[in-house]
This record gives sequence, C-alpha cells and structure tokens, in this order.
Amino acid sequence: MAKTRPLDDENVAAVTSIPKFEAPDCLLHALIGAAQMSVTVRVDVPGAGRVWLNGRNGLFWSDIQDPQTFFVTPSCDASVRADSVSRGRLQARPLDELLWSAGYVGSGGALLSRCHLYDVIELNHWPNFTRIPHSENLFPLCSLLSYRPTSLSFAYRMLRISADEAFRFYSAATVSGHVRVVCSQPPRSDVPPSSAISGDEGGSQVANAFWSRLFKRISGL
Repeated sequence: MAKTRPLDDENVAAVTSIPKFEAPDCLLHALIGAAQMSVTVRVDVPGAGRVWLNGRNGLFWSDIQDPQTFFVTPSCDASVRADSVSRGRLQARPLDELLWSAGYVGSGGALLSRCHLYDVIELNHWPNFTRIPHSENLFPLCSLLSYRPTSLSFAYRMLRISADEAFRFYSAATVSGHVRVVCSQPPRSDVPPSSAISGDEGGSQVANAFWSRLFKRISGL
C-alpha cells in the first residue's frame, strides 16, 4: 500500500507528487469486483475475517475481526468465491458502508489513483457516520460540499483539514458513491493548490470572502 506522510497547509504548495494508491493495493479491488457479480460472494482475509456481498441487492454481511488488517490486505491475498450467507446470524447492511470503509482504511492517507487534487466535487448525500470510520473534521467538509461544488484542494485547506484526512474522505466517498465529480482536473504543475477553487470563482478576493463567511456559518453548526 502507498506510504504516506502528513502534509500541512504551509508546505502543501511545494508538493509536486501527491501520494496515490491503486484499488488492488488493498482489499478495495476485490470488494468492488465481488459487488459487480450477480450472486452473493464471500470475500475472506485469513486471520482478519470475511464478508458476504450481494451487489444486485446492494447489501453486505460482515464477520470481520480485525478491520485494519482486513481492509489493508492486498486484493490478491484475499479469497473470493460465490457462497450463501446465514442471514439469521448476521445483519445485512447497505453495501456503500463496506465500500466506504474499504476506501477510507485502505487509503492510509493516500488518494485513490482515479481521483485528483483539483477535482471539483459535490456531496450527493451524507454518509452514515454512525456506521463507518471517520474523523470529526469530515462534518464541516461534508457541509461545505453539500452546499456548493468545491475543489478538494480548496476545501480541505479552507477548513484547515489535514491532507491525509481529505484524501481518505475523497477516496472513500468516491467508491461508495457519496460524491459527484463536477469537473475533473488532473494536476497542473503551473497551478499551486492554493489557487484551486470551485466553479468560476477564480482567485478573486470576493470568492475568498464568500468562503470565509460560509466556513464561519458551517463551523457554528
């Protein structure tokens, strides 16, 4: 899995290589593949647990003993096969919760390869934070993204959220379907992260004042 280190607001503009990870680096690839099958599929990680997925119904059943090991295990080390689940023993949960967990934990603070720092995104619907791994800093981030499409770079710097938290969020929200990409913008070496903001606002002082007022409103929620 990708090795990462925290990026603070002072040195983020100097970063030329954003830490990235691929879905096969962790269990995410195996789970996505299993969810695309038309039957119930069992995914096992030796010593960490197992899940059953039914992508057609959008459900999963969990018997995970060690979530950290389970989700960071490379997909090639997992056992994937069609299998029925004893539904009386385990409770069915929405599949998006499993995919979120896989993206969030498997990220390790890196950004999923298909995601970009300058992407302008908006929140489709709030994740169920009572059931999935998260940090409290994701509440104002979700509030901002549900209010107006914003670039990931601008959002986490505006809210003073660490880069690794933002990357975990975007990776998890992407694979679980909680965000929509309004405009995908691959990194450009001539544009520092500090100037990447949403929509048509450019780098104007008027836009900065707008977001400052919005942040104060969100932070009071």
